[in-house]
Amino acid sequence: MDEHPGHERRAVRAQLRTHLDEAAAHSSMREAVASLGSARALAQEYIAALPPGRVRWALGLSWATGWLLLCLVALAVFASALAQVAPDLPGGASARLLWTEVTVVRSADAASLEVTSTVPWGLVGAAALFVTTLRLWRVLPGRRREPVGA
Repeated sequence: MDEHPGHERRAVRAQLRTHLDEAAAHSSMREAVASLGSARALAQEYIAALPPGRVRWALGLSWATGWLLLCLVALAVFASALAQVAPDLPGGASARLLWTEVTVVRSADAASLEVTSTVPWGLVGAAALFVTTLRLWRVLPGRRREPVGA
């Protein structure tokens, strides 16, 4: 039930407490709890009664943004290290950082940074993280689990 808003979780808890109190009024609390049956089956019944899980836009966006920031920081540190050795090499320094070719040319007058990649793997990774943490499949019809014993 973690993907459901707090007010829905509180409503389910209040309803369960009310039902337990009503059942305990007719018998003991121990018998009322025993009459609920399997905790797993009870949880499945309550989850099935709730609307399907919501898409988590903010979480997906934050993970994708974090990934892109991590890529940018790694690129900046790598380019900084290349800039340290670039003045000593004619034509600058060039190296690969995972999927990206980084070239730094530095002289007394100017400095330049060139970043090339055949496939934007940083964006592909960000999109994969976005879709995974977004849980977009939750809104697709037919993806809900049926309650136990249904």
